[in-house]
Amino acid sequence: MKRKFLSIFIAVMLIFGAAALADNADICITETDTGLSVSFTAPEDGGIYVIGAEYNGKTLKKAVAYHIDNAVSGETCTAVLNGFYGGSIYIWNDNQKPLFSKTDYEGTPPANDGIIHLRGNEIYADGIDGVTVDGTIVTITKVGDYIIEGTLNDGQIVVSDALGKKDAVNITLDGVDVTCSDSAPFNAGGGKIEITLADGTTNTFTDTSAYTNYTTSKDPKGCFYSKRDLDIGGAGTLKVNGNVKNGLVCGADMKIKKGANLDVTAVNNAVKGDNGVEFTDKIGTVTIKTTEGDGIKSDAIDTDIVAAGAIEADKGYVTIAGGTFDIDAAGDGIQADNYCTITGGDITINSGTEGIKANEVNLPVIADDAVVADQFINGKITISGGTLNVTSGEDGIKATESVNISGGEFDIDAVRDGIQSDGVCDISGGVFGITTNGGHTNTSLTENSDSCKGIKADTELNISGGEFKIDSADDSIHSNWNVTITGGEFTLATADDGVHADYTLTLGTENGSDDDFNIDITTSYEGIEGSVIKMLSGTTYLVASDDGINAAGDYEEGATLSSTDISLMAGPGGNPGGTGGWGPGWGSDDSSAYGMLYIRGGRCYVEANGDGVDSNGSIEMSGGIVLENGPTSGGNGVFDIGDSSSCYFKITGGTLIGAGTSDMAVTPTVSGQGYALTSGSGGMGGRPGQSGGTSSGSAGTPVRITTSNGTFTFVPKTSWSWMFVTMPEMTAGSSYTITSNSGSASGTQIFGKTVNNTFYGLVKND
Repeated sequence: MKRKFLSIFIAVMLIFGAAALADNADICITETDTGLSVSFTAPEDGGIYVIGAEYNGKTLKKAVAYHIDNAVSGETCTAVLNGFYGGSIYIWNDNQKPLFSKTDYEGTPPANDGIIHLRGNEIYADGIDGVTVDGTIVTITKVGDYIIEGTLNDGQIVVSDALGKKDAVNITLDGVDVTCSDSAPFNAGGGKIEITLADGTTNTFTDTSAYTNYTTSKDPKGCFYSKRDLDIGGAGTLKVNGNVKNGLVCGADMKIKKGANLDVTAVNNAVKGDNGVEFTDKIGTVTIKTTEGDGIKSDAIDTDIVAAGAIEADKGYVTIAGGTFDIDAAGDGIQADNYCTITGGDITINSGTEGIKANEVNLPVIADDAVVADQFINGKITISGGTLNVTSGEDGIKATESVNISGGEFDIDAVRDGIQSDGVCDISGGVFGITTNGGHTNTSLTENSDSCKGIKADTELNISGGEFKIDSADDSIHSNWNVTITGGEFTLATADDGVHADYTLTLGTENGSDDDFNIDITTSYEGIEGSVIKMLSGTTYLVASDDGINAAGDYEEGATLSSTDISLMAGPGGNPGGTGGWGPGWGSDDSSAYGMLYIRGGRCYVEANGDGVDSNGSIEMSGGIVLENGPTSGGNGVFDIGDSSSCYFKITGGTLIGAGTSDMAVTPTVSGQGYALTSGSGGMGGRPGQSGGTSSGSAGTPVRITTSNGTFTFVPKTSWSWMFVTMPEMTAGSSYTITSNSGSASGTQIFGKTVNNTFYGLVKND
């Protein structure tokens, strides 16, 4: 490395002027771990130089200077001469006037103790086999164990690239601070590197400008760089300041273990392992900040075999088993080209793009330097534990092949989708708090807006467990293909659909129970929507500004699905004030009469301002309970089916109560049990309704239902001028009556919803 101009100037002055000075006993010298501490009484005011000079005969070997800016005459001054252990000490003023000196001081330089000592502009490594020193560059050339300590002002620690990928080099960093002005301060071009961070120490590496000095065969890719495998352990801290490009980089597999702490700042990627990065469950704290790139990244693309890139099946990974992470990244927080696995840890991410991402690449698999036929890597994310707090400028969690979550706690605030898979998404456990694009109060989205759904899959979305609180500007739960929910607790608020599938939406299981899951859609445009909807078990509550349950779309049940079908199905959606919303406009004039709603079990409570229970095709009900409130104004109906003469609403079992406007009324066909209708008229947009008695009621006023099998009370949430009731207790051929504005809600609550301490729903009177 280059000598400083001042040192050269002082060396020249000493050569010509050293002999003129005499010893002065007022100089007090104390030896330190890093050099000499020199104290003296200032003879005059002003700036003073303290200079240490070491001679080899009459030749100047070393000069170290320390400047005191404003000395006061008669007061004690102290100067620290790092890297200087013996020789002559000179005191000059700023005008280069000699004041006094002490010559021939014999100090104790660092011993030949097997430790590499860094002393500012000097390196002491005499007698250590496998170590060479060239100015301020120390190079390790052999396998073995090495200890390094001290400060290096402008230099490098290098591991020779002549070492093979299996040659073990074990380095203990015991309080190291290295800065390099023209290359990577740590550059391991060869060897299998094991770093131990001495207990309680902080070990700092800093680069300052573009790399022009390469001490290995290739340009180092970051401030702290190992071309081969890199393991970092020990109960100390590794601090990396990558001011030029990347921070901590490994060209192969990187493992952080044994209580190690990382503090990495970088312009581009902070922590990058080309093959992969593993954080074990025994690590400490990881603090990461980038100004342009990703926080943690694995990029295992091989372009030597396939020009467009290929990847080994087990490479391109990021795995986290423990530790505390604070990641602030301009790009992705965590990115893997193959898979990301999280089983533990406390992870906080603030990212400019994706929070956690399994990269959107489609690469062939390679093995033994050849492509494996018909195998591809697309990107997988698997999470089974840990706490994740993610704030992202795009998607919170995104994978191009699959997302599989079985546990963990999630707090996600994303501008785009909260959790997104371009393929399959399976969730069986975990606690989720998800907000997208400001939440359900954001009604400014258009058909050109980015997707900002709570949980989204392009193909299959399966949820069998977990706790979910989602506040989304777009659909809360969405698939471009199928959605299946068989378990979990859900509280959903959305400016669009609560739960949406472009094709089949299945809620519950055949012969399941009402307790299989609980969905509470507190606000939505449309509550539940899919081309084919199967309500089999579980409990659902929903509030919708348009349709409550809507079976509609361009998919006909039984049709063959293809990738082309998926690309055509952008998702129906809709936004308050839009027609057809953000999708292809399902239900518009050019929509086919596709749509099928099956109600076979479970319980569903509906409040809707549009159609309450709607299908562009037909509806079949054979079990379960559906209580429908609204709409109260014209232009929509309590029930609605397709306009075609082939469309029907058929009931063979279950409890269905619908109360709302008499406009566009559709009366189901009931067999096997009785039904009652309080009012009716021809149905615009549906099959002709069945006429009946005229009555009406107000919101919250009980309605008495008297059957031969008992008396029931229904408490509507909305006012109504039309009501339809069918129950298994209403035996076909028996008499029963519905009396509005009558009775009380005392008795056994069968099903409903309590709002502000008032129960709305169905009660069996005692």
